[in-house]
Amino acid sequence: MEAISKKRKSDWQLLDEIGYNEKFWEDNPIVKRTPVENEVISSFEKDKAFGSIFLNSREQITFQQSDLVNDPLIKDLNTAVIDYNNYNPVEKVYLHTDKDLFSVGETIWYSGYTVLGAFHQYSLASGVLHVDLINPKNRILVSQTHAIGQGRSSGSIDIPKNLPSGNYKLRAYTQWMRNFDHDFFFTKKITILNGASKTPISSNSEVEIDLQFFPEGGYSVAGLAGKIAFKAIGNDGLDKDIKGKVVNSKGKSVAPLNTLDRGAGFFQLVPEKGEQYMAVLDNGVQYPLPKAMEIGYSMTVNNTSEKSVRVKVQGSDELRRQAFYVVGHINNRKYYKGKFEFSDKEFVDFEIPKNGIPSGVMTLTLFDQYKKPWCERALFVNNQEELVITTRVDKKAFIKRDKVTVGIHVTDVFGNPIATELSMAVTDANQVEKNKGAGNILTHLLLQSDLKGHISNPGLLFKDQENATVQRLDLVMLTHGWRKFPWQEIKAESNFSKNSILQKDCQYPELRKHLLANHCPMLH
Repeated sequence: MEAISKKRKSDWQLLDEIGYNEKFWEDNPIVKRTPVENEVISSFEKDKAFGSIFLNSREQITFQQSDLVNDPLIKDLNTAVIDYNNYNPVEKVYLHTDKDLFSVGETIWYSGYTVLGAFHQYSLASGVLHVDLINPKNRILVSQTHAIGQGRSSGSIDIPKNLPSGNYKLRAYTQWMRNFDHDFFFTKKITILNGASKTPISSNSEVEIDLQFFPEGGYSVAGLAGKIAFKAIGNDGLDKDIKGKVVNSKGKSVAPLNTLDRGAGFFQLVPEKGEQYMAVLDNGVQYPLPKAMEIGYSMTVNNTSEKSVRVKVQGSDELRRQAFYVVGHINNRKYYKGKFEFSDKEFVDFEIPKNGIPSGVMTLTLFDQYKKPWCERALFVNNQEELVITTRVDKKAFIKRDKVTVGIHVTDVFGNPIATELSMAVTDANQVEKNKGAGNILTHLLLQSDLKGHISNPGLLFKDQENATVQRLDLVMLTHGWRKFPWQEIKAESNFSKNSILQKDCQYPELRKHLLANHCPMLH
């Protein structure tokens, strides 16, 4: 069963609506107010003052930097993002199928959801949904179009009887979504069985492994400690477990290399300037690591706390002389901004309270004071806001073709009734066993639709908030967390692209020379 609902208001939004209770303070006055107390109380009386106050994990009151509202970089960024979103709204599609395992000759029934914007509201922009059935060789076998009404659509595909057994793919998208990266179309793997066909057996028993490396923040930087994640995928497209080590140019081991989950893992490294590192697997196969930048920032994120995200930023000597900004977006909507300076410190660490931030993929981007994006880190905020759906049938035993009445009760996590729209699939429990780790509308809209690549059993990443589950989810963000926020396009469409650090009057000539020589590309 899949459902979509209106977003529940957070505690701080409710406080904003209530506002400052003047009558309470009149009835319960503070005997002697100091000037500081008067200033604090008066600030609370301002409209929506509560929206800028959070309790962080250290049980201290943390204020977002309200003075950044008029900061030139933040103002330019806000304008650029608003302009971009006005012309490039994000549309997403989800298909709810009756099951994932089919036999030839059966019918695939599906219900489509098309949503738009940061809050996943039903889309009224697109009127046609495209649905394709694709075979294991990536050829389209069936292509359909369906009308979208108020964000909803439905359809079916009759599976041809001559199809061989194998893993097929359902793909869905709107015409508007074709303007953007096709990797963000809805895709779902389904298995089709044909008892009359023989499953081909590969004669090649050797499995070639594609090993990719993902430095946290986008790049590793010489002299700065950082985390480097990796992902191992076989030539069959499946995750692979590997063991090995990371060595320097002299063959000395500097870090172990072991997969932890879904063919992925990570290791810590402080790269040396000019050094070339190599990953060596136990079978002797070698893979070069990406070269470290000579100048840059290192941004490390700890997302294990339910209350806040801890961020640590290091910088090369040339960069520690200037201020930097960190901005956080979810679905192209800003939820965090901060301006920091190193002063005489080797690093800067701070916390981002999760209170008031919706669940979803949050992208933290580090800008220097010249509007240059240097680092990005995707993380997942899971505030467990999913619906609680309970069902009840009218009787315990049924005869063949008997009428079944099902009562459905939907609430939020606090037990409050929620108005929503549902699609329900009914299958024979003795024939098809539901995969509890499979994706659903929640995992797709909040996670999969914002990441590239196939994520196996995404439902297991949402099953609880245990430390092991949180770590697995963060490992997915490190490896699949390709950012969806197109800073290059935003910069090209606005004055935000003016980067004065490359101008002749730059006060950091060494840094300017390095940037001109290396072009300091943004993350891809």
